[in-house]
Amino acid sequence: MEALTTEFLMQTATNFPFLGWMIYQYHAQAQVNKAQREEMREIRKESKIEEKELRERYAIVIKDLQTDREQIVKDLSTKTDSLERSISKIFAILEPIKEQVQEMKIKEKVRAGLKNGT
Repeated sequence: MEALTTEFLMQTATNFPFLGWMIYQYHAQAQVNKAQREEMREIRKESKIEEKELRERYAIVIKDLQTDREQIVKDLSTKTDSLERSISKIFAILEPIKEQVQEMKIKEKVRAGLKNGT
């Protein structure tokens, strides 16, 4: 029995350094994995904060663009109304002039007819 125990110890004694190295690697890898998980958590937190800030900036930009668009539409509407009023005024001014021109043409025809008739 003693020979069997001695043989077992001799065979396992040569494997102890390898076993120790395996245990060391396991713990070292566990620490690396833990550090990487923590790093990834921090990266996720930072990216969420950056995404939130980016969304807020875009919301402001979109709001400003919408306001600008509304202002442009309002300005165009005002200018269109002003243009329509100006055109109406021009037509109101031109109508009497048109009538005067027609009267002048009629008078000219009458004068021409009187000259031809006499």
